[in-house]
Amino acid sequence: MATSTSAPTPTPAAPTDLPTIIIAPTAAPTHTVIFLHGRGGTASSLASQLHHWLSSQGRSPFTAFPSFRWVFPQAPTQRCSSLPATWAQWFDVHDTSDFRAREEVQLPGLRASVPGVHRLLAREAAVLNGRWDRVLLAGISMGAATSVHAVLNLPDIPSQAGGRLGALLLFCGRCPFDGRPLGEMRAALGLETTGGGDLSAVLRDTPVLLEHCADDRTVPVANGRRMRDTLRAFGGKVVEWCEYPEGGHWFCSPQGMDDLVAFVRGNVFGVDLPEEAAADADAMDMS
Repeated sequence: MATSTSAPTPTPAAPTDLPTIIIAPTAAPTHTVIFLHGRGGTASSLASQLHHWLSSQGRSPFTAFPSFRWVFPQAPTQRCSSLPATWAQWFDVHDTSDFRAREEVQLPGLRASVPGVHRLLAREAAVLNGRWDRVLLAGISMGAATSVHAVLNLPDIPSQAGGRLGALLLFCGRCPFDGRPLGEMRAALGLETTGGGDLSAVLRDTPVLLEHCADDRTVPVANGRRMRDTLRAFGGKVVEWCEYPEGGHWFCSPQGMDDLVAFVRGNVFGVDLPEEAAADADAMDMS
């Protein structure tokens, strides 16, 4: 019998550079997921829509992981260079049918958004007693593109703080400026946090899950495959790729949710337990 998917009560967000919506855990807190929405979306709509992304056991992300705190940052509203409109977006895109056309248009937004994500990661790690390895970064569509650059430009995390993020979760996304060496990609953003170079200990040690539907017409699946290959080439030890025949530019249900549960269970919790146990924080040793 499917469990209830009624929405947990959102709690007010603490002050940060990025406005956020926070959904508190319903069990003793163990981890935080920071989840970036897509272009034209909002933090509140993504938080609401995740209640309808169900596993084969009828669980949403919130009920599958009751000990997780969920943080949904809101992208700023910006004028689009290719449209006579303003959208909520992490960075601008010149041509959504050819993401490599005038790639430089993406840089100002990424230069502003990535440090904001870094500060949010630091805030949430502080909430978890400095444990960066209990903070998961997720994104869908443009949120995934921003998240991957946030990780690629993240300074090394000390071993006493976990040495990595809990996971990087990327849904129907792409990697802007793929095809370049990591050092060149970092130099394009020009952030002071990384110092350049072609090595990323954070990426190397952070487990990555990519999910993409083959019938995605907004961000064709070839973009996701290139992002997978890029992260592996940059040294990612665990880069898991899940491709689904149908689902469009969105989450695949129930298989995608089942794959997320299995991935988190094996790479974040580090145990191989039935989903019923994953949904019970008291059944796990989180020390």
